[in-house]
Amino acid sequence: PVFLVSDVAVAALQIAMMGHLAQIYDLILSAKAKLYLLTSLGTTVLGVTLRMLASSAMKAIPFLSAAGMAADALVSAVATGAVGALYRELFRRVRGKALMGEVTPEDLEAVMSLQEQREFFKSYLERIRQPLMELVEDLQNMDISAVEAALAST
Repeated sequence: PVFLVSDVAVAALQIAMMGHLAQIYDLILSAKAKLYLLTSLGTTVLGVTLRMLASSAMKAIPFLSAAGMAADALVSAVATGAVGALYRELFRRVRGKALMGEVTPEDLEAVMSLQEQREFFKSYLERIRQPLMELVEDLQNMDISAVEAALAST
């Protein structure tokens, strides 16, 4: 596990996802619109980015590397899901403007302000957080010997 390598890969996947979602919604994004999305996204997901850095740093510590990899994968998956949901909502809203040509940052801002983007992202994370916390709690309360016995009997 190398510090920050997975974060760069996740960022590249999220940028590619933006392009694919734009194609699905038949949007032509101007270069300024793409830059706007990337910079607004950066400020919107700052808290998640810090968590990703912390989990990535954990991978560099030998006795924490397994926990760091698991945390990194979970945070990356949740963040990518939230980013995708945000892009989907933005593109759904701006789709009508795409009929008139290239989508600009002003078009994106008109359909969803930066504050609304932050609230949408945060709301999505909160909705997904509860089931994940329940799953973690179930895993912590799981009787390993019962699981091993069940697996051995199959």
